Amino acid sequence: MGNLKGQMVISTIKYLKTVFGDENYSAVLNKMSAVSRKVIEGNIMYGQMVPLKPYIDLIRVADEHLGKGNYLLCRKIGQFVAEEGIPKLYRVFVTTADPMFAINRLPNFWIHMYDTGKLTTQHETKNIVTVNIIDFADMHKAYCWKLLGYFEKMLELAGGKNVKIIETTCRADGSPQCSYSIAWE
Repeated sequence: MGNLKGQMVISTIKYLKTVFGDENYSAVLNKMSAVSRKVIEGNIMYGQMVPLKPYIDLIRVADEHLGKGNYLLCRKIGQFVAEEGIPKLYRVFVTTADPMFAINRLPNFWIHMYDTGKLTTQHETKNIVTVNIIDFADMHKAYCWKLLGYFEKMLELAGGKNVKIIETTCRADGSPQCSYSIAWE
């Protein structure tokens, strides 16, 4: 089982409460498993590692209950987490550089945010990159879409225009890794 930094969980909770209100957020918690709910309702610290599985449960249930069950809410959560949750020091590097600079820093950023999986990048052309996520624990489509939104917003913050991201392979569908093709102007 893998873990992620608490700042992602905190940013997600903030998004859900801000956009949907405390009552709807509570309804999401009530639909989660008791184990997941206990973790999410715990005293999560910004830099603490938090079990991934309860977080996936949170965004999956939120998408089913507050979204349309098509993972678009997970994508919006990823966008918000990127904008809200990128540490201030790292944000300076992302927003003052260019998209390729941000892409090249993704593997190091991954190590800082997760204790599972490995992120690699392949440069296809000047403005097209493939991002691969290998050996990530507990992969679920809801999380794939959250990552898609996260990468998209990160590149926009770095100055990328008309960012387009497609997940080309997915572990949740039986592939050995998740791969994203990312293009921008």
